[in-house]
Amino acid sequence: MILGLLLVATLNTISTVVVLRSPSFNGTQRFLQLLVVWLIPIVGAIVCLTFVASQSRDEAMTVDKTAFVDGPCAVDGRPDDHGIGECGGGDGD
Repeated sequence: MILGLLLVATLNTISTVVVLRSPSFNGTQRFLQLLVVWLIPIVGAIVCLTFVASQSRDEAMTVDKTAFVDGPCAVDGRPDDHGIGECGGGDGD
């Protein structure tokens, strides 16, 4: 019984630290996630850890689109129509 309570407290503490350190959430979102973690002990912690992991993965996979627009071939904030790596390439532009 004591070991089970210790495991639940440890899981909830780890979940709390992960939620508080996540840059993806504002204060209200963090508060609500911590409520879920502590009011629904095991399931809440697992759900919140999974959610934080998916948010971190989504942010890591986001492409910085400005890298394609701000290159030397950009015209008026838009990339040229000639393709990647070509700046007007070879057709008299």
